[in-house]
Order: sequence, then structure tokens, then C-alpha cells
Amino acid sequence: MRSFELQDNCPNIINQFSKSFACERSVYNFNGVDGKYFYLQFSSRFFDRVMAMTAKSSVDSVRMEMIADMNIPLPPTLTEQRAIATVLSDTDALIQALEKKIAKKKLIKKGVMQELLRPKEGWVKHNLGQSAILKARIGWQGLTTAEYQEMGEYFLITGTDFKNGLIDWQNCVYVKKMRYDQDKNIQVRVNDILVTKDGTIGKVAFINEVPKPATLNSGVFVIRPIVNSFHSGFFYYILLSEYFAKFLSQLSAGSTINHWTYPNCLDSFSCIYDLQIKQKTHS
Repeated sequence: MRSFELQDNCPNIINQFSKSFACERSVYNFNGVDGKYFYLQFSSRFFDRVMAMTAKSSVDSVRMEMIADMNIPLPPTLTEQRAIATVLSDTDALIQALEKKIAKKKLIKKGVMQELLRPKEGWVKHNLGQSAILKARIGWQGLTTAEYQEMGEYFLITGTDFKNGLIDWQNCVYVKKMRYDQDKNIQVRVNDILVTKDGTIGKVAFINEVPKPATLNSGVFVIRPIVNSFHSGFFYYILLSEYFAKFLSQLSAGSTINHWTYPNCLDSFSCIYDLQIKQKTHS
């Protein structure tokens, strides 16, 4: 595989890159190089190349000398270059098609959720304050970010660990056993529901597994039903539904609220049940 140097092979094109970055539009079959292949190779290396030549964390503009000496590896024939470009382009097209299907399925799911969670005849009201235990770390209990560890045996769940309705365990930091033992009420269990109460309020996560013992920081509530008063999975979807979204909107209307205190949060969740939601009687 030979190497292709930009400065020697396309000096005019370099000036075009520095103005528009329009690689695919600017380059096409020069000196035995397939334009699409060149675009894919160049775009995959461009950012790292530019960042390596600047002391800043961001780049405002690209100078010619930043890319003039770049070497692009090339298969010896146009046929091989085009074959590689075609495979990668077909893969991109497949990914885009799948993303469209996923987006469509999400819309369908949203409609189904609205219908399934809509209160129906025979459903009964539950006040969350009487039907569930809501617990959070009281203050920080002296816990500081200086105690966060990259490795350990006891997870600390924060609001940044919520991902797609679950906990991203790989992103969690660790704390010492003393912090885990400090409050048994916030030791996380399977089927717990977690809700953020600081920063981005109302993010929700369902605990379907606990790979290691885990506790919460002060920005997260845990919700547990009292003696099977309701199904955790059912309530989790309520918190993902339009009902909870409307509640959050009403709560923050006309304010810059970015924090729930413990008693207020309990009252707020009770309002969801009293005013908006009915749950099917649990047998």
C-alpha cells in the first residue's frame, strides 16, 4: 500500500479544504486516487491531525500547513479503492436505514405507552407518599468528590450515570465501604427506581441488575413500593410517560427550579398520583 501526500499531489485542493472542508466535493480522481476513498480516509484522520497541531482544546480555523504534510495510505489500484469506498458507503446507508426504523419504532412505542398508561375504568388511585418509600442521601453526609475512586467494590450512582433508562455501570465511580454502609436506605436493589433531583431534574432509571454493591449521591432519589403496593416496572414507565413530563413542566413553570428537597419531592410525587395517574389494582 503506497502513501499519498497532499502537498505534492493536490496543492490547489489544499486551499479549497482550508476554506470549506468540503472534501468530497473538492476532490475527485486526481493522480490515481478515488475521490470517495480519499474522502473517507481524510475525514477519519482530519480531526486527530488538526488537534495534534494546536495547543488549544478547540480549533477556530484550519491552516494549509496543518494538513499539507498529511500522508494518506492508498491501495495501489483505483479498483481496490472504489471497492473499499463502496463497502463503507453501503454500511453507512444500512446504518441510516436502521436509525430511521428505530426512530419509527420509538414513535410507535410512545403512542402505545400513552394508550396503555391512560387511566381506565376499574383502576384505583394510589398516593405515592403512602404507597412507596422515597429515600435519598441526607445532604452530602460529608461526602466529597475527592473521595471518588476509579476502581473499587462499591459503586456510587450519580445523575450523570443515567443512560437510556438504566444505569451505565461502566461510568460509575466508586467509594469506600464506609460510605456504602452509611445509609442502608439508599443501598440500591434490583427493581428500584431512581430519579434525579438536582441539575437535570426528573431523569429516570430502572435497576434491573446490581453488578456490585451500590449507593447514591445526594442528587438521586430511590423509590420502592411498600409491600407490593404497585409494580415497579409499571411505575417506571409512568415516569417515562407524558404524565410525568407534564408534571415536571407544571412544577417548573415560571421558575428556574433545579433542585428538589426531600419533603417537597415526596409531596410532588404524591401530586403525580393524586392528580394525574391511576394504577390498576395489584393482585
